[in-house]
Amino acid sequence: VEFVITNDKKKEWRENTGRIGEQLVYEFLVGLQKNGAKEDDVLQIRPGARITWMNQTQEMGCPFDIKIEDFSEGSIDFIEVKATTMSSKNHFEVTVNELVYALDKKEHFHVFRVFGVGGTT
Repeated sequence: VEFVITNDKKKEWRENTGRIGEQLVYEFLVGLQKNGAKEDDVLQIRPGARITWMNQTQEMGCPFDIKIEDFSEGSIDFIEVKATTMSSKNHFEVTVNELVYALDKKEHFHVFRVFGVGGTT
């Protein structure tokens, strides 16, 4: 029996991995908001802030995956999620659009790395 992975199947797996990673980070951020962030956490998410998962229903093509709008501070943070099925992988792809956006938003642009998506541990 020969098992062939087509380019379409690889693309589907990458998209599923990315989607699962985005969902995990979204749920983490909602939990962080609900339970309160520690003072030394990178992101301080206030109770009134709005957390939006941009691709929740479909891929939107934005240079970020999650947006956190803090109306009391007048700030917006942008989260790009990079997920992998591997338990450790030192590199990930960044599009030109993501890089340009990150350089523009500076400290308001964050990358969350998710390892082991789809694993049993």
